[in-house]
Amino acid sequence: NHRLVKPNPLSSTSSPSSSSSCSPQTPVASLQPRMLTTKKRSINLLDDVCFILLDVETTGLDASTSHVIQLAGKELGSNTEDEFAEYILPPVEVPKIIEDITGITDEFLRSGEFKPFNEVYLEFQDFCTQQANGRNVCFVAHNAKFDIRMIESELRRWRAVDKSAPVLADVFEVSLDTLALFKDRRLWTESNVRPSSFKLGDIYYHLFTENMENAHNAVGDVRALERLLLSKQFPNWKSVGNKIQQPFVKVT
Repeated sequence: NHRLVKPNPLSSTSSPSSSSSCSPQTPVASLQPRMLTTKKRSINLLDDVCFILLDVETTGLDASTSHVIQLAGKELGSNTEDEFAEYILPPVEVPKIIEDITGITDEFLRSGEFKPFNEVYLEFQDFCTQQANGRNVCFVAHNAKFDIRMIESELRRWRAVDKSAPVLADVFEVSLDTLALFKDRRLWTESNVRPSSFKLGDIYYHLFTENMENAHNAVGDVRALERLLLSKQFPNWKSVGNKIQQPFVKVT
């Protein structure tokens, strides 16, 4: 069953050519230690690809010391009921500044209801594999480098104690950073004027003249990004995405 969205404790409104030969990966940690690394191949985003829009909230910006406290994911164009959204119990206290920005408090996360990252991530892998149903999967996020860096840091900590821990390439073939996508001048036309700022909320307001709902919450950010990609303003975004996609590195 798909995970249902849990409400943000302080949520508020803020002022498809041929397919790649790479086969889908099994979302379960291998029993053998991972030793070899190989770069996966690019895929054709105009094919029948499963685009998983993803966002994380964290305890800070430094991946070496910060931890993921919320993970949200949604297949582009899927029903809201099929969203994945989980808060995560971190091993460190949530700083007050992060509580103020996200509305996710340390007290809320320590209510006894939430699980650690490792458990949530395996559930997320299973969710992605179910949504893909045999298709290649593309990791899509705004400023994807940040989300990838934070998740990979958590996975490295996991591998430090369990060499069979999963990697992002178990599920994802490539990533697409929508920050780079929206900055690309090929995406904009004379009638669809390029904005001056490429923060997610600013692009959203530029197109829809309204603020994002539930900004700085992983679910709100994923839904806003989905609305942007599904809008008629960007009919060529997959073609542009083909030029800037980044294949993941597979560890075997």
